[in-house]
Amino acid sequence: MLGGLAAAVLVVLGGWWVLTRPGPSTTTPYVEAPRDPFLEKMVRWDLDLAKAGSPGEKLQVLDRMADGISNQARMLALVANADELGDLAKWFDKVVKDGLVYQADQAKKTSMNTPAQSAERKAQFDSLATKLADMADQAEKMVTGAVKEDAKPALQHIAKSAREGEKNLRAMTASR
Repeated sequence: MLGGLAAAVLVVLGGWWVLTRPGPSTTTPYVEAPRDPFLEKMVRWDLDLAKAGSPGEKLQVLDRMADGISNQARMLALVANADELGDLAKWFDKVVKDGLVYQADQAKKTSMNTPAQSAERKAQFDSLATKLADMADQAEKMVTGAVKEDAKPALQHIAKSAREGEKNLRAMTASR
């Protein structure tokens, strides 16, 4: 399931990159397209996700992925069109729900329930929940700030997804 999520994100990001870059000019010779740092990060995270062995390791990669998508959306909120931002918001939602929350649930189910492991899991979930709360705060702050009107729905979607993820992670630490 997680491999499918990562593959879907990469396919959509690749398609988005191909569709949004300018086409080749008929008057100039072939020039290699500039590298997209965000796309390169997504590919690296996808590889890291494939290599991760435990749900805890997968959570660390998914945390970086969610943070990266959230940051990209906030950076592009000033210049990108609503469709591009909407795609980022959907990817963020998928990474949080189908990635972070799912893997946290798997980690909770599969971890040994010794007091030390339970405390370690709770600390990791609390840290992830706090990061999601920060992402939601940042997106909400931009919505009330000076961003284009058509960027606001995507930022609101990111904030809502982050709040739901935070809530789910906190609920997992509360129910032992």
